[in-house]
Amino acid sequence: MVTGGVHLNARRRFSDLPEDLQALLYDVVGSSDDNDLLVETETHCFAIHEIPIEAFPDISIWTDYRDRAYAEAMVGQSLPPAIVCGEKWVDGRHRVWVWRKTGMKRVPCIDLADIGLAYPFEGIARLNAAI
Repeated sequence: MVTGGVHLNARRRFSDLPEDLQALLYDVVGSSDDNDLLVETETHCFAIHEIPIEAFPDISIWTDYRDRAYAEAMVGQSLPPAIVCGEKWVDGRHRVWVWRKTGMKRVPCIDLADIGLAYPFEGIARLNAAI
């Protein structure tokens, strides 16, 4: 993973994450076909890593039905962590856009590599490992 820190005591239980993020994590981990890992995910308490915003490549976020208004509606809201797996950016393109727009320097993330997942897909992008 890109060099970052972990907030002391900053952990989020799977069940405390927003339902849409739980569903996404369940799908991502389920793609591994590792039932034990899937069960572990449901009871896991994820460390919240802080990764420099510069580690996230500047990409287009307007790739589907969620347009600029969708992302702008997030400004000022409490947002869940972005999802990474090692050096792969898995989810959170709109959140990262909002955090950039609002001047955040470090981004809260859950790293699925922490539970032993090797994400088999490309993801949104590779994180800039030199950061």
